[in-house]
Amino acid sequence: VPLAVTSSVTVTVVANLNSLNLAPGTATVGTGGTQQFTANGIDQFGAAVTSPSGLTWTLSSGCTGCSVSNTGLFTAGTSPGGPYTITAT
Repeated sequence: VPLAVTSSVTVTVVANLNSLNLAPGTATVGTGGTQQFTANGIDQFGAAVTSPSGLTWTLSSGCTGCSVSNTGLFTAGTSPGGPYTITAT
């Protein structure tokens, strides 16, 4: 007679930050204007998770007088140009 054992286990899967989705994806900002960007965390399953604090925001080179703050606020320079790339890590 073959023997069999049946049991139940509970498995908890921890969501891990896998990527960041920046919003808005594109923006047009007038000379001297501002645009707030946000970073939304995405886990390994594609679901939203809390974004980590302390993100580092960077701006591609070539934008004279432009800046991006440590909270994702982009401020355009006084000369038209672009496009530029903003990155959060």
